[in-house]
Amino acid sequence: MHYHRGVKTTLLLRHAKSNWDDPTLDDHSRPLAARGVRAADRMGRYLAELDLRPDLVLCSSARRALETLEGLRPHLEAELRVDREPRIYGALAAELFELLRALDDADRGVLLIGHDPSISQLACGLTRPDGSAARQKMERKFPTAALAEVHFDAERWRDIEPESGILRRFVRPRDLD
Repeated sequence: MHYHRGVKTTLLLRHAKSNWDDPTLDDHSRPLAARGVRAADRMGRYLAELDLRPDLVLCSSARRALETLEGLRPHLEAELRVDREPRIYGALAAELFELLRALDDADRGVLLIGHDPSISQLACGLTRPDGSAARQKMERKFPTAALAEVHFDAERWRDIEPESGILRRFVRPRDLD
């Protein structure tokens, strides 16, 4: 990712499609479905094509989120820094916002892999309601493996505010077929 001084970038990714075939598994332990594995790989290739390579990945501890990350990993930096963050699973959007605000300012770009409804609420809450087609699409539905790229004009993470981000893109796996 080509970062500019004074800009923080957040990539918000909902985990890919999970498998519901085994009713004995608790929600935290559900793996990806085959469709989810393919979508994670496709989104990873997309990130690489755009050179969207974060400094840090914050990933939910849920199995489906970790498997989504594994699908992205071949397309990202070899020494990708990953923080497996149990607080993401079950977090409210406000709690995810506070995780972002507490980041080290040396990290200018972060990928957060999480769950709905908090990931879509966070994306909508961070970005300016500008009426753009991307924003409208994101407000309607934030499907599995969808990605929102949000830029903030801020030197420090603690300075980001609700609705201060600019939605650069919102992409669903089906948009890439």
